[in-house]
Amino acid sequence: MPSNIIILSDRIKELSNTTGTGNLQLEGAATGFSSFGSFYEHNALIYYAITDGVRYEVGSGQYLDESDPSITYNQLVRFPFKSTSSDGLVNFPDGVKEIYVTYPAAFSVYTASGLESTYNKPAASGFAFWETSNILNYDPSIIWDSTNNRIGIENTAPAYAIDVGGGPNKAIIRASGLITGASGVIFPSGNTTSAYIGGTQLEHFLRNELSTKTGTDDVFQLSGIVEETLCFKKQPKGYVLAGPPSGCTPTACSPAYPSFRFLTYDDIPDLSNVYVTRNGTTTKGNVAFWAEDNVLTDDDDLYWESTFNHLRVRGSETLTGDLTVGGNISVSGDMDIMGDVTYIDSSTVTIWDKHLELASMSGNAVYTDSLVDTAGIIIKSSGDGTEVTVSDKKWVWKETCNAWTSFDGENESGPMHAKVDVSGIVAG
Repeated sequence: MPSNIIILSDRIKELSNTTGTGNLQLEGAATGFSSFGSFYEHNALIYYAITDGVRYEVGSGQYLDESDPSITYNQLVRFPFKSTSSDGLVNFPDGVKEIYVTYPAAFSVYTASGLESTYNKPAASGFAFWETSNILNYDPSIIWDSTNNRIGIENTAPAYAIDVGGGPNKAIIRASGLITGASGVIFPSGNTTSAYIGGTQLEHFLRNELSTKTGTDDVFQLSGIVEETLCFKKQPKGYVLAGPPSGCTPTACSPAYPSFRFLTYDDIPDLSNVYVTRNGTTTKGNVAFWAEDNVLTDDDDLYWESTFNHLRVRGSETLTGDLTVGGNISVSGDMDIMGDVTYIDSSTVTIWDKHLELASMSGNAVYTDSLVDTAGIIIKSSGDGTEVTVSDKKWVWKETCNAWTSFDGENESGPMHAKVDVSGIVAG
């Protein structure tokens, strides 16, 4: 069938004596009516009805004009949808048939305002919708602005192609998908409690941006579909992320955006009160000691011999206070030990040198004869276990006799205490 639309027309009726189910020959207008050709052109589409007073047929048809050289008379091509022949083509017999333009009930459209309260009276620019299969109703909440080609929903003055009103709890659109074009998504500016200025968004997310002003484009890089991933850029070794270098003169540097750069000497704060420094050069193996607060130094005469795990002291050194050594001590130089009492707790004391000097410091006498009286060797003893007093054994120098004397008890007078047992005496 042609693609042009069906057109209605009033008072169009013709008669026909055609029989069968084929096209009907139109033989002229009935009395009081007009012919099809007076209104319709060749190939026009119509709604028609046919009846011979007993049988009928209603359908959509095509009017053919005899001006077409391929046909010899005006005729109607029939496409029934309602008839006395099971809604198909009626096989009309001999006799006169009336063929006229009609408006089929199944395809009719009408309003029902005034019949009941649920049907509204149509208004200009209002949207119509099907209340039933034939009845159109009207809802004033949807309007068409034909001047600006806009649809308003709950909005009588739409400002956009589709403008939905009714407040935030009502003006909501839900869809399984939304395709935006060059206009994008427009966000309104914020209210009195928000500083958001609004704007148009052309992508499903606003892309993150790096700033050339603040230098973030030198530090960061973006990736992802909408550049939502923030990554560091690779930097040369030795670089740190920091503000402007320290040490500006005459006053401190003004604040500036951070960047990757080398540290400067002035960037390191003075932490002398919390870390240790060294005084001068140091020698491997030397033992460190405090030269002053938080300052270490060393001396070549005090060192650690790692081969033997020994602490070595060279030259004449003075040691004050207590010293506890769990291993051996080797002294390659002179050693002075000063104190009131020196204790040596050893099973055997071996002295390399041939001489044992008493009352001397570095080979020089420090006392007179009266002061070295009773100087010598004393063996501390409590006796044979029966004495209640100390029974020390002594070999000492006595000034009174200017000789070495021996004693084996507290009483240092009497012959029994001044004896020396020898296997023989050789006199010169």
